[in-house]
Amino acid sequence: MKKGKSSEIDLVSRKEGFQEVSLGLADDQALQEAKRCLQCDLRLYLNCNPPPPEKILAFNEEHIAQVPEAEGVYQLYDEDKNILAIKGTPDLRKGLLEDLEDGSSAAWFNFEEDKMYSQRESELIQQYLQEHGEMPGGGDSDLDDLF
Repeated sequence: MKKGKSSEIDLVSRKEGFQEVSLGLADDQALQEAKRCLQCDLRLYLNCNPPPPEKILAFNEEHIAQVPEAEGVYQLYDEDKNILAIKGTPDLRKGLLEDLEDGSSAAWFNFEEDKMYSQRESELIQQYLQEHGEMPGGGDSDLDDLF
């Protein structure tokens, strides 16, 4: 048998039933294959995976134009990427454009489509409150009037 090749049942036995054709590797073969795999340089990089790319976009008309006109939640960030606001809306692009036109101090934003945007907005606000103990933007939002 070739190195790394798993054993298989013979051709005649294959026609007799529904038995698995490939029997897999024997224990000693599996160990040899595992050792062979560790000979590459990939093992040197396993502990230093790069983080996923940021989903935060610059808060400008060019990026907002790429946002869908769909229900969802968006977050606005300052220059240091601290959250200023979390807003649910029936139209993501329209909501972002309104904030841009109103002269928001935001420098960055991200968004996620969600038909249950008001529920998702509440979840994100609760998560922020648990982490920071205050409303996004240092507590100086319109929501403070409700409490």
